[in-house]
Amino acid sequence: MPTLRASSLSSVAALLFIALAVIAPGCAKRTTDADIRPISLSQVRALIAEAEETPDRRVLLLIDPRAPSKFIDGHLPLAKNVQLSDVPAEPRRPEIDTFDHVVVYGDHTSDAAAIAMTKRLLAGDYNEPKMFRGGLRSWRAAGLEVERGGAVPRSSARP
Repeated sequence: MPTLRASSLSSVAALLFIALAVIAPGCAKRTTDADIRPISLSQVRALIAEAEETPDRRVLLLIDPRAPSKFIDGHLPLAKNVQLSDVPAEPRRPEIDTFDHVVVYGDHTSDAAAIAMTKRLLAGDYNEPKMFRGGLRSWRAAGLEVERGGAVPRSSARP
């Protein structure tokens, strides 16, 4: 019975290591800006109206990841002030998946906090989160009312 030499075993081990190094990163879920699905102003308005008409259902989780002080100054109706650090990649927050729709928004189209929150939700395989890219700026530009106050202390922030 032939025996494997130490150099052959080293070669096999090296090849396995290289294969794992190449394959493993492809197994991890990478989320990019291209993965973010937008939602329009009219769609957000319709979801807010539906949620207001059926308060016993969990129709919409509208996430505003901006700083609490900005949230207090003005936010979309029914929005919850949830910070990125309150939604860890692991473990998942199962209560988020109890909503029919999850929408994230920020101040404007390229709001970093809103983009990061949407990516975090996508990477965590939450229920198809979408981003209202126009954010608070387009909401106000359309002449729509905003709510004021209501920030939740960070330690107890829950959707």
